[in-house]
Amino acid sequence: TVALNLFHQIVLYLAPILPRLAAEGRELLGATAAPSWGEAAVPLGAREVGKFSALLTRVDPERVAAVLAASTD
Repeated sequence: TVALNLFHQIVLYLAPILPRLAAEGRELLGATAAPSWGEAAVPLGAREVGKFSALLTRVDPERVAAVLAASTD
């Protein structure tokens, strides 16, 4: 529960910078309303957490190298 509440706070703070990630994180946590700063002070409480889906993927070093090589040509 503590970890989910901390994740919820991180999602709230990242919403202006990474709106898609924040929206997907809020959906995972079952939050339906638009995010507000006041939510950071209120724990989530008893909620059902959605089915896991990866919010971010790892950076593939080979793809990064290919992009850099293509940009120098």
